[in-house]
Amino acid sequence: MQKLPEQLQWRPVHVVCNDTMVENPRIVRFIEDTLRRIEAAATTQSMPFYVHRTTPRLEDSF
Repeated sequence: MQKLPEQLQWRPVHVVCNDTMVENPRIVRFIEDTLRRIEAAATTQSMPFYVHRTTPRLEDSF
């Protein structure tokens, strides 16, 4: 997105991650770290990135 002209950088980018609550703890930490890094970079660079993490209702989980 940084390579786009500034007038084209206005569209929001939504990063969506669904936590199924069955992932390996190492994967969970990796995902959490990655989402934090995306948010931090977006804030620092004033980019319209929005991170959403979802979890299913208990009755909808594995």
